[in-house]
Amino acid sequence: MTCDRSSSRSAARRQSAWRGRAASAALCTIASLSTGAVCAQGADRSSGGDLLAPRPDHAPTIDDIVRSRSFADTRVMGGRRAKPGQWRSMVAIFRTGGRYETRNFCGGTLIDKRWVLTAAHCAAAMQKLAREDGSVAFFVREGTRDLGKGGKDIAVDRILPHEAYVAETMLNDLALLHLGSPASAPRQLLLGRSAFPSLVVPPRAATVVGYGLTSEGGESSRDLLQADVPIVSTETCAAVYGSNRIGDASFCAGADEGGRDACQGDSGGPLFMRVPGNSAPVQVGVVSWGTGCGRKGYPGVYASVANFQSWIARNVPDARFVDPAAVDPPKPLRATVAATGTLIAGAGTAARPGELAQLDVDIVQGPVVRLGSSIEMTVVSSVSGSLTLFNQDSDGRAYQIYPSKVMSAPGGASSARIEAGETLTIPSPAMRDQGYRFKVTPPTGRNWLIAMVLPDRVKADDLLKRYSDGATIGSDQLAALVDELTERERSTRDFDLVSVEPTDRATARLEYRIVP
Repeated sequence: MTCDRSSSRSAARRQSAWRGRAASAALCTIASLSTGAVCAQGADRSSGGDLLAPRPDHAPTIDDIVRSRSFADTRVMGGRRAKPGQWRSMVAIFRTGGRYETRNFCGGTLIDKRWVLTAAHCAAAMQKLAREDGSVAFFVREGTRDLGKGGKDIAVDRILPHEAYVAETMLNDLALLHLGSPASAPRQLLLGRSAFPSLVVPPRAATVVGYGLTSEGGESSRDLLQADVPIVSTETCAAVYGSNRIGDASFCAGADEGGRDACQGDSGGPLFMRVPGNSAPVQVGVVSWGTGCGRKGYPGVYASVANFQSWIARNVPDARFVDPAAVDPPKPLRATVAATGTLIAGAGTAARPGELAQLDVDIVQGPVVRLGSSIEMTVVSSVSGSLTLFNQDSDGRAYQIYPSKVMSAPGGASSARIEAGETLTIPSPAMRDQGYRFKVTPPTGRNWLIAMVLPDRVKADDLLKRYSDGATIGSDQLAALVDELTERERSTRDFDLVSVEPTDRATARLEYRIVP
């Protein structure tokens, strides 16, 4: 790829089948379709009440969830606000039209520009309402940490629950929503089936994310919230809920002492973990169901994204999965992955994902691009700092594509600054107006974009000027350059520790293919 300038997602069991099904008005009101990610502090979730009593078809309606939300306590149990630039693939799902007030009721993640991953019970409730009232419509809102302001609304034009979804037992609780127009947020990275056994194991940490009500300055707002929860073993979870409901299609997460749960997240929303050597969070689960809200001994249940890799990929061919090649990269990429892993040393799988810096890089045109075409890239970071972007091909050859002498950072600096929460498009609209383009050039096959963000204290212009002229960088040379940047970062710290959780630095890589 080169830069050109051209002119051109029994009763006791029924009560727990979805969050809040038998909750009274005084109880936690997440419901499993709700995005009201809150709990009344100290409430007894087992006290019953028929506000959300089970229906004959075992499935809640959207009206059940909307009614339950009006009783929500404004304190979030165990959650905290997300920072700018975190969880950019998260969307809220809304109902609107006809006699209905516009309300959000579920969450999901963007896994492609026109596809959202969510829970099947959310999708089933949508289909039920659509059959009953043809005037109802649904849309998602992306790109905001506060549902009361900002963001972009996109219509849902197709609802696709998993064919094997069982409402009574909540098995296979996964669905896809197709959007009427493209989304802007980066595509969410998903966990592949072969990577699940080595990553999703107790007591590794995960983070559940969703929108909830908080009280701030006397006014309430719908903020994006996050809570860290440990993975629970299949044996422990099955002992609580039954082996007929916990298996390959689902798993559990939640603190032994309670207090943190998917009560903080949307039903249909994501559970994230970290893959070593990559600052982009990986979605491992979809909020599904559970007994109570953060109750001791009752973890939350999540649909396993990895278990449904084939189904997702069949419907969304461009969905991004972490597979063995990403965890154990191909030979030409190994030195680079090792070096970037050292740069973010401290981001082990025991680390809490929500505390670490996040970085996402994506190609607007998708993961398969043609020779001779022009592409645009987007980069989103949860931390501010200097950004550098490299490309490496299947032979190990690399070059620095941004900033460079051809496509320089503002002011001609060797490193480009990115602000937390900012979506940086490369080339920028101004540069495109001037005729700048990234043109796809040989060789064909697998390629990788490698992005790094370093804190402002790291002065590295002299290192980054080395290859700013577009010169070819060998695999070992790129690894050596990243090693030098790592040493420079360590030398500017106020403490002398080799491994420190990367809360102010990040790396990301994106695999894409060039085809004739």
